[in-house]
Amino acid sequence: MSIRDVNKAFKMRGLSIQRDAAVAVTKEISSSPNPTNTLSQIIDTTKAKIDSSFNKSLLVTMAMIESAVAEQATTTDDITNESLQLLDAFNTPRISYEPMRKTFRLFTQSEESRTLHADANSKVAMFRERFNLVHQRVKRHSVFRTSLSMATSSGTDESVIKVSFSLCVFLVFHHIHIIC
Repeated sequence: MSIRDVNKAFKMRGLSIQRDAAVAVTKEISSSPNPTNTLSQIIDTTKAKIDSSFNKSLLVTMAMIESAVAEQATTTDDITNESLQLLDAFNTPRISYEPMRKTFRLFTQSEESRTLHADANSKVAMFRERFNLVHQRVKRHSVFRTSLSMATSSGTDESVIKVSFSLCVFLVFHHIHIIC
């Protein structure tokens, strides 16, 4: 197919194409086994991108052709590889929450050594951190906050705090038990 044929195909669909973009389309479709089908797919993809964008220019540029060809070239394996990402547990940074300072602390590789099968102290530290994080989350929840009207009423101050704290502790332990 020639550049002239590419120009005609785009004009039949109501689009104008720049010369460098037409040259790129010609090179792309010349390497495909079915040039007519490939050209119509590129035109359809380009037209769909123009229709969905805010820029309603009918002039097709090189950048539009590149993105249309790249979209045509993606396969299901490419989509799967983009959506699945593996992370190495030994190289990811470890963050620990300090409840006294109410901040997160980033551990460096020199401060800690990681093993596949840790000792009992590491397991206890993990449960302590999990408890602290769940405890903070429960404390921030609106159900467990004491309202100003309840705090100002006389006689119910201690019972409301005791009930909400007991419920908070129960839910935190219950949540940790489920996670384990």
